[in-house]
Amino acid sequence: LKISGSWDFFVAENMELQLVLVPFCLLSSIITYGLGIFVYAKNSDSPVNRQFLAIMMGASYWAAGEFSIWQSDTCESALFWLKASSFWTLVIVMTIHFILTYTGHPLSSRTNRNILFLVLYLPGIIFGIIGVFTDYIFIIRCLPDGGFYYTPQDANPVYFVETIYFLLIMTWGVYLGIRSWHLASLKKNRTHYYFISIGFLLILGMGSFSAVILPFHKIFLPNVVFIGILGFSVIITYAILRYNLFILSPESAAT
Repeated sequence: LKISGSWDFFVAENMELQLVLVPFCLLSSIITYGLGIFVYAKNSDSPVNRQFLAIMMGASYWAAGEFSIWQSDTCESALFWLKASSFWTLVIVMTIHFILTYTGHPLSSRTNRNILFLVLYLPGIIFGIIGVFTDYIFIIRCLPDGGFYYTPQDANPVYFVETIYFLLIMTWGVYLGIRSWHLASLKKNRTHYYFISIGFLLILGMGSFSAVILPFHKIFLPNVVFIGILGFSVIITYAILRYNLFILSPESAAT
């Protein structure tokens, strides 16, 4: 929502966008849940498939929380759902862990679990806890007539550190996927890496747009990352049906 002029203008200017974007959150929650179950059922013994299921369950939780924020009738209710969905941070962390595992990166090995925890999971947990117990990252702002919007605390150094951290690790994840696609010797593996990379690149682009670009221009809308997640789901579903993505592990596909 963009703050400009009177409250009446504020509502009229952005109501149509809200009506379009909010259902994307609910749709994303349903589709990611179903996609996670579908992939897991394809090969439940695969660590990659189990990690993908965890990511999709996390994405479903995140999208449901975003939907609940914008369905709230009061600032207090919106604040509750904002806090309740603060561990979206772990969804990104699990996504990077998945890419490390899928591409066979050394950090995904059992011997490097402590390093992986310190580099990924500990920061994700810390930022999630900060989101639950403080207003250092996001805050609900109440408006006349009972309206509200939530906005990042862009003047707070904690928000700045969090944003830079997640942009860096997401860019790293996309880089690993593209690098594996480029270096893969087998066509089947190269195709799988291609779809994984394109899907996560779409999420990174939409997430950056919502987390950085829109707030910079004082535009506060439902998180458009869920449009990216829906696009990702379509890409992954196509790759599963057309190229057997996730049916075989990358190692099995090479034999």
